Amino acid sequence: MRVPDFGIEGTTPFLVMDYAPKGTLRQAHLRGSALPLPQVVTYVKQIAAALQYAHDAKLIHRDVKPENMLLGSHGEVLLSDFGIAVAAHHTSSLKTLDHAGTPPYMAPELIQGKPRPASDQYALGIVAYEWLCGERPFQGDQVLYQQIVVPPPPLHEKIPTIPPAVEQVVLRALAKDPQQRFASIEAFATALEQAAQQLYGGSALCTYSGHNHRVCALAWSPDGAWIASTDLARQIHLWEASTGRVLSTNLALHIYDRHTETIAWSPDGRQLASGNDDQVVMVWDAFRLGAYSHEYTMRKHSHGQVNAVAWSPDGRCLASVSFREYCEDSQVFVVHVWNVQTGDELFTEYLHVPFPPGELATNGVVSVRWWSDSRCVALVRRDRRVEVWDTLTGQQLSAQHYPGSASRVYTVTWSPDGNVVAAITLDQTIEVWHATTGSVLYAYRGHAEQVKRLTWSPDSKRIASLGSDGAIQVWDAATGRHRFTLGDPSQSIGGITWSPDGLRLASAHRKQHIRVWRAG
Repeated sequence: MRVPDFGIEGTTPFLVMDYAPKGTLRQAHLRGSALPLPQVVTYVKQIAAALQYAHDAKLIHRDVKPENMLLGSHGEVLLSDFGIAVAAHHTSSLKTLDHAGTPPYMAPELIQGKPRPASDQYALGIVAYEWLCGERPFQGDQVLYQQIVVPPPPLHEKIPTIPPAVEQVVLRALAKDPQQRFASIEAFATALEQAAQQLYGGSALCTYSGHNHRVCALAWSPDGAWIASTDLARQIHLWEASTGRVLSTNLALHIYDRHTETIAWSPDGRQLASGNDDQVVMVWDAFRLGAYSHEYTMRKHSHGQVNAVAWSPDGRCLASVSFREYCEDSQVFVVHVWNVQTGDELFTEYLHVPFPPGELATNGVVSVRWWSDSRCVALVRRDRRVEVWDTLTGQQLSAQHYPGSASRVYTVTWSPDGNVVAAITLDQTIEVWHATTGSVLYAYRGHAEQVKRLTWSPDSKRIASLGSDGAIQVWDAATGRHRFTLGDPSQSIGGITWSPDGLRLASAHRKQHIRVWRAG
């Protein structure tokens, strides 16, 4: 944390520091809270980078703890409170100093008045231990004695599922002898990241490499046998999910100006609906794509791209959403409901979605969902408002606003059972709301970079989320607890979708291929 100015007002000295609007990590994660492993790695890397910079400048912090770690406006971690920092000496010239710090995080040598850079590594190891299991290794009245002579309890006794390599890294940072720790705090953070990355990879069942351009959207057939995928070349490919064998591709989309942004299967698995980037909604015979035999083209979206399509449960209607125009302080989106058999328009609603001054956000309406009666649709908007409409009468039945955090929402999705809403915000966080009350159940902060996509498992029990760094994280929807990470974090960028049986995930990758992973 920068200190750009200082001075004395009267007899009171003061410092001017960077403002951290989101408080400390202690406030963000109360004592007793266990964090997902990827989030722990993210925090440790940032704190270690700050401490390594200090160590290179011959400074030792001496009071590393969550209370001295602050969150900036973009979710970045800032290390504060160097008030008791001391100059680092060569080991042979270390002199006994008055000990200072916070007992639960103090290294044995720091308690004995002989601080060194490895003391900060020990403290960060205590913090990582606490984040992983929800409690510090040493507690109670004899904490200083425990720090000096008592080995830390093994992490696997508290977290049976913790990878052994991760436990070994943390326990090495907590070695009583500073010489037995990592050579630097940066080496500690690197080792922790490498140990966590052993979770990457999963079990890839098959790979489809038929696309020659970046994949834009993909969707499983209702029976889980097929995957439809689209690319920037305006093609739809249909291929077998278990083998990657292609059934057909459709080149007819070349007659339109732009590519397909979203695609959805009909409930009976016979048709595909595509929402395109040139205001076109199309319905296709799913298994005759090679013959270019699309069934309907509905050009009712007169302006921006169609960014959401959804079939009614009975398969008779199709809802679609697209951007229409900018107003003075809002965006206007148009929602259509169609009769699929005739192409007739049954319902139209124009929604004004406000945006912050000076910002022109896209995708103001980000999710559309049918109720089970095939009559009502629910629209989730980026301004945290959910509206339910009767498509036969055109009446709004309800509206609910979700307060959440101050961060803007990037996209929102419903759980399949309709009970929970998950919203990706622009600060690397996923907020999970109760769909009825609007209360925030928790915030998932496991991603190191901006979250791009998320998908619910069919039973609503798990969420898979994709970060801009390519990490596909799978976590419990009820608790936010991280379960595992899939894929190559340098490759996955396009999208993710869960199979109907909840046992597989499909993800699009940078090199125009799609992988199917075992996820159950």
